[in-house]
Amino acid sequence: MVGGFCPTCGAAVAGGAGFCGQCGGRLTAEAAGQAAAPLGGFWRRFLAYVLDGVIASIAGEIVGLALHDVFVGSLIVTVVYWIGTVGAWQQTLGMRILGLRVVPSTERVRVSWADSLVRYLMMIVGGLCFGLGFLWAAWDPQRQTWHDHVAKTLVVSARA
Repeated sequence: MVGGFCPTCGAAVAGGAGFCGQCGGRLTAEAAGQAAAPLGGFWRRFLAYVLDGVIASIAGEIVGLALHDVFVGSLIVTVVYWIGTVGAWQQTLGMRILGLRVVPSTERVRVSWADSLVRYLMMIVGGLCFGLGFLWAAWDPQRQTWHDHVAKTLVVSARA
């Protein structure tokens, strides 16, 4: 059943779809025929972040042992993991497990590599400010953290 058309590529989309099956663009409520994908909740995002931390830590230790420098290995893996997964797949492995996805909050089709880099750098800033940048999602109406606001992204349910 066609619910509308993608504003980016013009493909027909099913009613209630959050993303275009043709180009992957985020759909507006009008284009999808219903509401866009629901926002990712604070606790689901928190758990995804914890899972990502565990995954990146284990991989960083393995690479660090191979390089004979755990600090350098962990640093390389952490940067590549956070920027690479969001830039390539629009989600980290933790987000994928919990059914979350990073999408642009503007009319862009997808989160770019530059957006992913900005998002990661702001994650560091938000963490250094006693985690306030992450906690911001608990009371923000769009459930955005500081890194989401600066990179102009949202985290939504990928299962919608």
